Amino acid sequence: MKYPIDVFREGNFSFGVPLPGLLIAVLLVALIAATIWSYRTTHGRIQRGFRGFLIFLRAVVLCLLAFCLLKPFLTIYQTNPDDSYLLVMVDQSKSMQITDTANSETRMQRVNNLLFTDGDGLLEQLNAKFKVRLFAFDTTAKRIPSEPLTNAEGESTDIPEALNEALDDLQGIPLSGAVLLTDGVDRSGADTTKFAMQMRERKLPIHTVGVGSEAGTPDLEIVKLDVPRT
Repeated sequence: MKYPIDVFREGNFSFGVPLPGLLIAVLLVALIAATIWSYRTTHGRIQRGFRGFLIFLRAVVLCLLAFCLLKPFLTIYQTNPDDSYLLVMVDQSKSMQITDTANSETRMQRVNNLLFTDGDGLLEQLNAKFKVRLFAFDTTAKRIPSEPLTNAEGESTDIPEALNEALDDLQGIPLSGAVLLTDGVDRSGADTTKFAMQMRERKLPIHTVGVGSEAGTPDLEIVKLDVPRT
């Protein structure tokens, strides 16, 4: 078999003859009814059980014939690593230095473990299916080598601007999608709904991988300071 069975399970089955599903069901029922009707004059000449078998056999043959005339086909999607590129962007703003877990692991360290673990790293798995282009970003984006990140010094994060900058840098390359690894602390103030519509128009799937605690990290802020007069 050219493709493993799992590939066929994920394929899209459809018919070459564009008929509504309800109409196809009605046609099949009509064929079965016509088959039963064609044996209405055989009462008494053949046994009841044998007549039922003949009705069943003819109905199956007619349904199979109708099925073939509808030109069924299965569409299988398979990624060709030679033709598919994937944009992977890693947040390198200062918020990625925050520690969320009890083992004192920063958000950036968690990203590095996810991407670069030997033998099981996400980047290695993606490289098997795509030509990966790795970028680091804060308010801007820059191409980086495929190695753990040691720097998270960005003053703020502007996801829309950084993503657009990376896409401009990869202009002309057939991108299959983009993966963003970020804690989601975006300070750009951009209209995310409008930005999402722009990405939809570009027909670019964007997958986000959240890093950090959803509850956020407690912080202290001096709101007011009272001191005695001297």
